[in-house]
Amino acid sequence: GGRLVAFAGRVIGEGEPKYLNSPETPIYHKSRILYGLYEARPYIREKEAGLVVEGYFDLLALWEKGLRHVVATCGTALTPEHARVLKRLTSTWYLVFDGDEAGRKAAYRALGVFFREGVFPRVVFLPEGEDPDSLVRRSGREALESLLREAREPLSFLVEYLRELYEATPEGKSAMVREIREILSGIPDVVARYEYLRLAAERLEVPESFLLSVRGLDRSSASRTEAGDPFGKLILQTLLHFPSCAAELKRLGVEEFLQDEVQRQLYFRILEALEEGYQPETLSLDEPELQALFSELLFSPLPEEPEERILDQIKRVIFRKRFQELERKRLLAEIREAENSGERQNLARLLRAYAELCQKSLKCRGEGAHESFS
Repeated sequence: GGRLVAFAGRVIGEGEPKYLNSPETPIYHKSRILYGLYEARPYIREKEAGLVVEGYFDLLALWEKGLRHVVATCGTALTPEHARVLKRLTSTWYLVFDGDEAGRKAAYRALGVFFREGVFPRVVFLPEGEDPDSLVRRSGREALESLLREAREPLSFLVEYLRELYEATPEGKSAMVREIREILSGIPDVVARYEYLRLAAERLEVPESFLLSVRGLDRSSASRTEAGDPFGKLILQTLLHFPSCAAELKRLGVEEFLQDEVQRQLYFRILEALEEGYQPETLSLDEPELQALFSELLFSPLPEEPEERILDQIKRVIFRKRFQELERKRLLAEIREAENSGERQNLARLLRAYAELCQKSLKCRGEGAHESFS
């Protein structure tokens, strides 16, 4: 609406902190707000295209040079909420990120987010060490416009990035296939998903069947059969995408509901990153299992609901699980007492109650966690 929601400051010259931003509030969520969107909206619609940059000064430098169909993230990685907002304006987007490794990594992650919203942005390759701000100040808007004309289609960038990331070994090829399938299987349109998976198999020089699996073609059924522990993943996604929920998740003691060691390790690594004041998206994970789960969570969309509602759903499942655990312990104590006293009729009743409770607990693990996604 064009109204002020927050402030952002940057040190000119040396000093710490380099950036100082308003904290998140009920009207300011970095995961939802895009800097410059209000002003850029008419220019995006006029050109039927838009540019996404990483920083405030990148946007201001482009705006100063007359490139005004541009928006910037507010010091955070691109999120599904951002992508949904941008999708409503146009389907043609360009990612114009820094020409260093961090910028390429950010573009790689952003493509996964966009793909899950059915948008396929092109990637602009800036010269090494350049960012949009420095490029247009040094070489003018013509330099950027030339790079926009040469922008790479997204699949070419994904394959090239993965080839640089992994060694040319059987293990490296396996990791590339796994990651590209994870990203492309999120595409909502079945025809586009099929074509991207087929082309990816061709470019990675692997049989199409390696990518055109049930998972690749039917995302909804795959998410149910291969989800593992969906409730644990929802907790981790909420922590990753909504850092403002971290204190409440910690207070709830959610770590006891993460059902495997990989989830627990990743939970504490993300929490540690937040407590030390840096974005969890920048985590560097050497352990393959942690990296695989982290990539899956980063590229998987959350339910299209406010974070407060997602947090309420998590609380509901936790309270139900804890109540069932207390009830289980009570029944076990009464069963032992009935066995010791020889009360066969009462024992039979208690055993039936215990069996029913176990069934409810199993249902809570499956459908109860699924309810949080509904």
